[in-house]
Amino acid sequence: TIRTGKQVQDELGISFMGYFPLVPFKERRKNIRAMSRAAFRFFDLPKIEAINNPLSVNAETLRKARALVDRKRGAGVGCVVGVISCIPNEGKTTVAVNLALSLAKTGAPCLLVDADVRNPTLVQAHFEEELYGLGDVLAGDVELDDALIKEGRTGLSILASHGKSTELVLEKVNPAVMRELLSGCARKYQYIVLDLPPLAAS
Repeated sequence: TIRTGKQVQDELGISFMGYFPLVPFKERRKNIRAMSRAAFRFFDLPKIEAINNPLSVNAETLRKARALVDRKRGAGVGCVVGVISCIPNEGKTTVAVNLALSLAKTGAPCLLVDADVRNPTLVQAHFEEELYGLGDVLAGDVELDDALIKEGRTGLSILASHGKSTELVLEKVNPAVMRELLSGCARKYQYIVLDLPPLAAS
């Protein structure tokens, strides 16, 4: 059991950036009408904790994360940041959304990608338009810009995992296609945050 940052450093041998305490969860807001892809908003309180409470421990941890990312990012090229967990339901998507929103709120071009295609929980809403996903982009069925969702408060760009047979497409696509997509995004966005699948299935 890991209980302190010192344990992370001493027992696992990796750096420790900070804590992201559990955010009290309230019932998800029921969307009365469909949203537009050009004006989407997150309503789950855990997913917007860092921008709702910029003085919170959670927000401070994400500021430290950004400082670390900026030190490692090369000049003139975007940085790809993967958010992962050991098992499902540990808060991986909550951290990924908060991080991406925090980065986008600074005015930096930021893209959030739902790469957890077998259990996509990043975007849970109904849309007025047909929604395309990561698999559709990788398969070449649609251009990236035509698949993006825009978060209304921060300007964050979001590539959902929804779409036509996304999981099937991803199983067939060469990993080089994903690398090419991320390389192209790194020329356009300062930060690319990937919500990745957990290491172990439930």
